[in-house]
Amino acid sequence: LQNILDELSIAFTCIWGLLSFALVFQTNVCYDRWWEARSAWGKIISATLHCGQQGKSWIADDELSSRFLIMNIVFAYACKALLRGNSLNSEEEEGPSLVLSGLIQQEELNFIHNISGWQPYYCIDVMRGITNEAWSHQSDGCILKIPSVYAPAYISMEKSFRDLATSIELCIKVKATGLPISYNRFMRTVILFSLAGVSLSWSSTLKWGTPIVVCIVFFVT
Repeated sequence: LQNILDELSIAFTCIWGLLSFALVFQTNVCYDRWWEARSAWGKIISATLHCGQQGKSWIADDELSSRFLIMNIVFAYACKALLRGNSLNSEEEEGPSLVLSGLIQQEELNFIHNISGWQPYYCIDVMRGITNEAWSHQSDGCILKIPSVYAPAYISMEKSFRDLATSIELCIKVKATGLPISYNRFMRTVILFSLAGVSLSWSSTLKWGTPIVVCIVFFVT
């Protein structure tokens, strides 16, 4: 029996060597996904700041400019709620606080909650509508009335809206695409069988300490 246990110990030592490489690979993949998500959220911050600067500088009407900036703020909070799987009006999110601060009305928050699409897209649509309304009512002496100026400004603003949309799409992609399910199932199966075999091979040396060591290894892996 001792010889059999020794042979099992050698075999499972080789298996654990392969598992260690698999775990390192999985750890690297998880770190890469974390870094990609961090970079994607950084793009949201950069895009919202740039879009807010454009709205403040290019919209002359103070009321429309203020409304534009408010929707820019709501967009960031709506993105956070979406990534957490919540609605903006959830008690866990900042929607109720935005209402209390007077940035948006409760009716609008309810409307955002009831829309069928992604809630951040509502904010982008509102900002696009504000921009079109503001620029269509510019005075004749405004520089944006000059076609050679209006076209590049319009394209630049649309690019900012596109950056907002693609940044949240990138975050959703990172959240939705993890390791393949088949890979996770394979790893769990191999680890369970390996721990079962290791329990037998270690029992001759660890004695009653075998269950404790196996539980620690299972928790770590």
